[in-house]
Amino acid sequence: MLDAELHVISEAGHVPMLDEFDEFMAVLAYSLENTPRGRQAQFRFKLVEEDAVKKDIRCDGQKNIVYTGACKGIQIDNCHGIVLRDLVADHIEVTGSEISLENVKLSTAGTGLSIRNSAVFATLLQVDAKVGMIVNSSFLDLAGADFF
Repeated sequence: MLDAELHVISEAGHVPMLDEFDEFMAVLAYSLENTPRGRQAQFRFKLVEEDAVKKDIRCDGQKNIVYTGACKGIQIDNCHGIVLRDLVADHIEVTGSEISLENVKLSTAGTGLSIRNSAVFATLLQVDAKVGMIVNSSFLDLAGADFF
């Protein structure tokens, strides 16, 4: 995964070229014409300063936002197309949303990831928490996820 980039086709299953042919072809054409954005596996958890001043992030009813860096807690309600990339936080709460986690590390004495009525796609996720994840009525697609 040194030269890789995640593209999510939200309405597709394990055969995206059949489920969402037009969107799949657009993503394929883009991938063939462009260089991947990053080498995430090489830089896992080294791109953010974990001891930086941490603040809370709240997303409510927004679309297509990318969050990076270090923060305390993240609350995402009714948001779509949200990307958390190269991010360190205490915990994340997701409700009624569609988000992607790329190279994210969570560390807390409580619950690391709480997901309700949402779709969460994660690549390179590390959760160090008393309760790693609570999920209710949601879709998850996790790759390279570690829970401690």
